[in-house]
Amino acid sequence: MKEAIQGHAIDEVKDPAVGKTWEKALIFSATIGFAADLIGISLCAASYPAILPGSDILNVTGTWLIAGGLPFIFFAAHCLDKIDSIRDHNATV
Repeated sequence: MKEAIQGHAIDEVKDPAVGKTWEKALIFSATIGFAADLIGISLCAASYPAILPGSDILNVTGTWLIAGGLPFIFFAAHCLDKIDSIRDHNATV
């Protein structure tokens, strides 16, 4: 019977491709999440009446970008946890 490490069998954890996959997912999700949040914050800031009056669509779009970017940031944190658990396991083996 194979022992499991946080959703991975021992054979999969020893495979370096598993760690590389999580690293690629980390880079992708962190980049998308950061870009969406940064653009969303910029649009929300630009929608203030003193800067661009009558720009309600910018505020709504910015809010949706911020909300849409957060799951990518959460997934990036999950990827970091997986990478850390794989490195910890490989260090003890």
